[in-house]
Amino acid sequence: MKLYAGFDGGGSKTACFLADEQGQLLGRGTGGPSNYLFCGREQAGTSVRDALEEAFCAAGLEKQRLSCAFVGSAAILLGHGDFHAPFFRQWIDTEQLFCDSDILPVWFGGAKGAEAVVAIAGTGSIAYGCTNEGFFRVGGWGPLLGDEGSGYDLGRRALQTAARMADGRMAAEPAFLQAVLDTYAVETPHELISAVKEEDSRQKIAACAKTVFHLAEAGSQAADKLLEEAAAELSLLCRTAAKKAGREVLPVILTGGLSAGILTKLKKRLTSVMTLQMHPGLACAALALEKAGLQQAAQRLLEEGSIC
Repeated sequence: MKLYAGFDGGGSKTACFLADEQGQLLGRGTGGPSNYLFCGREQAGTSVRDALEEAFCAAGLEKQRLSCAFVGSAAILLGHGDFHAPFFRQWIDTEQLFCDSDILPVWFGGAKGAEAVVAIAGTGSIAYGCTNEGFFRVGGWGPLLGDEGSGYDLGRRALQTAARMADGRMAAEPAFLQAVLDTYAVETPHELISAVKEEDSRQKIAACAKTVFHLAEAGSQAADKLLEEAAAELSLLCRTAAKKAGREVLPVILTGGLSAGILTKLKKRLTSVMTLQMHPGLACAALALEKAGLQQAAQRLLEEGSIC
């Protein structure tokens, strides 16, 4: 049996989707972060390996060499996959390996090649205007210089809000402050400093984004304000990407950990925005089939696998 795999690798987790040459989804697995620009090469490699092994286990198959694999990674700039391929080859046993930005599978799976802005709001944030003339990037500057509207940025702003509340620099919402403390299993606000200074601090800070969503649902004004700010940043990314592509407006395809929670607020700011209706890792597996010359199998996987 010839097998094909797609890997979606981000700053918080890695997903692997395994398919056969007919485009049938066989299994999927998950691992930890694999954006090795932030989590390190050893952690990234372990995450990729774990995701692949879990996918084989879910498929009920013994691990074997793949015919083709496609890695969509937040560590890769669009069109620069060849530079990163040697790293991923250390962890993926495959005859053919293709790597590219995690933007590409979202465009492939969501827009089917039509003009669109593809935006990812995960641990980090980035947007591309995708047209026949090329790809036009906005954002993707990382946590020190950017990542506005990302899980990291939202979590960081939540922690800053908690600190301001603890100081009395802004009106306190006891439920907000307590929820942030509970997120990091600490008792006092000053303990937050050490809680997020440990290894994987970027991922730890991004984890607070979920707390913001829960607080907003419970009626927190502070949390709702943070989500409005995140939506403003993401809409600016998307509008700018369309303009850089030479278009006044383009439909937006949004994916990433923040996509579902921020969608309603984004729809108030953008003409046309939707979330990707499949896991990006599934689109990566379809790209593996496409790269191997199995276009019909790729389309079947996109059509049937997305509803599994």
